[in-house]
Amino acid sequence: MLIALNTPHTKHPVIASISLLILLLGNLFSFPASAEVAEDEVIRDLRYGEALYYFYQEKYFSAITRLMRARKYAPIKNHGDMPEILLGGLYQSYGLRDESRRIFTELLKNDIDYETRDQAWYYLGKSYYQYGEYEKASEALNKIRDTLPPIRNEERFNLLANIYQHQGKPEKAVEVLEDLNSNSVWKHYAQFNLGVALIKTGETEKGQDLLEDSGDIKAHDDEHAALKDRANLALGFSFIQQQDSKAAVEYLKQIRLHGPFSNKALLGLGWAYNLAGDHRRALSAWRELAKRDAIDPAVQEALLAIPYSTDTVGAPGRALEEYEQAIKIYTQQQARLKRVIHAVEQGEIEKILRTDSRDLEIITPLEIKQASSTQSLPYLSKLLASYEFQVAYKNYRDLFYLRHVLRNWEAQIPVLQTMLSERKKAWQKKLNHISTDPRLHKLKQHVRLEKQLDAELRKIRQQQNTLALASTNEQEQLALLQSIHEKIDRLQAEDSLDTDLQTQLEKYRLYYGILYWKISTDFAPRLWQAEKQLKQLKTSLSNARQAEQSLTRSWKDGPKNFRGYAYQLKSRHRKIKHLNVRLDALLRAQARHLKTLALAELQQRQEQLKNYQIRAQYNISLLLDKLSSDRFRIIEGEE
Repeated sequence: MLIALNTPHTKHPVIASISLLILLLGNLFSFPASAEVAEDEVIRDLRYGEALYYFYQEKYFSAITRLMRARKYAPIKNHGDMPEILLGGLYQSYGLRDESRRIFTELLKNDIDYETRDQAWYYLGKSYYQYGEYEKASEALNKIRDTLPPIRNEERFNLLANIYQHQGKPEKAVEVLEDLNSNSVWKHYAQFNLGVALIKTGETEKGQDLLEDSGDIKAHDDEHAALKDRANLALGFSFIQQQDSKAAVEYLKQIRLHGPFSNKALLGLGWAYNLAGDHRRALSAWRELAKRDAIDPAVQEALLAIPYSTDTVGAPGRALEEYEQAIKIYTQQQARLKRVIHAVEQGEIEKILRTDSRDLEIITPLEIKQASSTQSLPYLSKLLASYEFQVAYKNYRDLFYLRHVLRNWEAQIPVLQTMLSERKKAWQKKLNHISTDPRLHKLKQHVRLEKQLDAELRKIRQQQNTLALASTNEQEQLALLQSIHEKIDRLQAEDSLDTDLQTQLEKYRLYYGILYWKISTDFAPRLWQAEKQLKQLKTSLSNARQAEQSLTRSWKDGPKNFRGYAYQLKSRHRKIKHLNVRLDALLRAQARHLKTLALAELQQRQEQLKNYQIRAQYNISLLLDKLSSDRFRIIEGEE
């Protein structure tokens, strides 16, 4: 029997394995790689830091809008080409192929460092690969040197291996795999894909060698364990096709008993034993499988294989009972499927995709597993793990988030209109207050005064009029000395021989000379100080005139600006409403697409169940004929 590794048991094994299937079957999402943005990078531009803040939270829409805004109004210059690399990667994750390629193509035209160039070629190559342009993808990925982070370089080799596989060049794909680290999960993915492809094209031995390498890996986590199981499963069925039951049993036994591929492994193990002629062991494997939930196609197939093998070992009566039990289970499953199909038609898929999310912007493929209470989910595990459904799901969630954003914006329009109205009222109130301010009307008077002062200072400099720059105290002293001089002159006119007057005149001349000498020696610094103050006055007046002009413009342009903002708000409101209508239509169309995918899967399973039921009924008829013939022969023998 299969080896049962220590794996946690869950309420529903089919639901529990969906996340592993999604993870394993092809790395479905192309989210931007964070390895290129060093987490210890010093942020020199706040806008780039804001974009990274959202990027590391996996809020890629918010990161894109921040980078686009910075790009339009003031490009980020302190981080080289990293903002463009990040924006291009984010565009690629949203499926904006042309915008992404345009960024990387423009970068490659410039003189950039090898690290940036390698990243640009990497993203271009990945974009070409995603859209099946394998020749261009190969050319781009082969131009990369050696500056990519290890995890990105391993992914590059995996892409090249897949490209060569698509181009029918398996030998080149094998050469690429040799360059991959033996512990890299990418190597095992590539080995598995290439191994399966080689087996399908008839190069069975080469394919099996590659699958054996993947089947021998150490299972450090669920992802590695699932990949290991899948490789051994592929090997097991490959050897069954080669009629090598011993090898098939050997590989199928290595698969975990409670992993996502355990049901298929038990089914294959039964066929391997049956091939070897060991029908009892085949029955043991199939009966173990039959105990599991009958919604799994492997279990449904086992229900047919069990009575077939029972009849082979010579128990036709029990085989008849087992066929009847199988038909009963098929009937029950068809009834359940009808209910599931009805639930999907009533919109259950949308309910699954809109599971409780704390942040609508963060979208991960594993979020679907939360909706374990829905009745349709266990039937859709294969579909949910498919690339087509995952891409459709991501597009749906992107549209759903964009509608959430637009509705938030639409709700803000009335608030902005109220703000605009209040600001208009406040502006009018301030205008009435400012327009009547008497200080505005004194500005021209101050300008005339400044011109007079300027002319007077120029005249003082030209005439070297020392006394013109005397201080108030000095002017008072000069005036006092002048009045004394006038009195002395008047008294001398009356008595010119008075010696005391001569003494007073000498004292006057002494005091006047001292004062004049003091004023004249300070003339240069006083003139410089006066001119400095005049310059400051001119600056203040210039600022005042600018303020006056600004106020004047505000008076004239205010009403026009308010009308402009009002028009913009109305225009944005109309645009948001139009976009909401388009988004609603796109959401409905995408929901219908998802529903169509789900219904197609369910109807296919329903047809498969009908086919199983018809085969069981046909085998019952054959068995009844056989039993009747045997009984008739027995009766004839008795006679």
